[in-house]
Amino acid sequence: MFASVDDNNDGELNAPEFADFERIVRARAVETSKKALRVVDTDGSNTLTMDEAKRIAFEHYGFDENILTPFFDQADENEDGHLDAVEFAGFRSVIRSKAVRNAVEVLKEIDLDGDGLVSMPEAEEKTKREDDMETHETATLFNIADQNKSGKLDKVELADFIRLVRLSAIRFATDHFKEFDANRDRLVTVDELAQLIETKYHVPFDVTKEFFNKVDVDGSGDLIPAEIVDFR
Repeated sequence: MFASVDDNNDGELNAPEFADFERIVRARAVETSKKALRVVDTDGSNTLTMDEAKRIAFEHYGFDENILTPFFDQADENEDGHLDAVEFAGFRSVIRSKAVRNAVEVLKEIDLDGDGLVSMPEAEEKTKREDDMETHETATLFNIADQNKSGKLDKVELADFIRLVRLSAIRFATDHFKEFDANRDRLVTVDELAQLIETKYHVPFDVTKEFFNKVDVDGSGDLIPAEIVDFR
């Protein structure tokens, strides 16, 4: 991409060349956005609604409505309450930037050798402690996120790794939903969780209820798989 706009082949971009570079990057971002939009556009409107944005941002990154709303409003340039492909490209960029900033804070916590990167053992320690993830699954997700195959994750790659781990945990919670749903009504309530947790971990009901209320981001009184992941 760089070489295609470096007209004088000097290895640097002057102002006109950089403008061309930005235009190409933007066009590619919009094309990627169009493909992503087809996946998340559940109502077939060819746009992204706030409800669709909330679902995808919460599942992928754990962002709740309070975090999401300013980003959505910023991207919604014509203020019609929907994001088209161009607006969605901007929205994805802002959301990803937020995820990378969050990853920087995580990096500080798990970078045990202080090299500014996350090694496989450091990643394994995090996922084992927080998600009870098996070593082989962590390794698979680590290698996917390690785009330059350096054996370590920088802040951008770590953001992708965290997202992949979250999605894997959600799939696990979805597959094992029946274990939480004691009465098989396809809802997981505080009473069901409290009974399970008190039996297994001897945690009192009041403590379970406090955490339940924190992760029940939609205030529905029951937990979807993504909320169960946050509860864990």
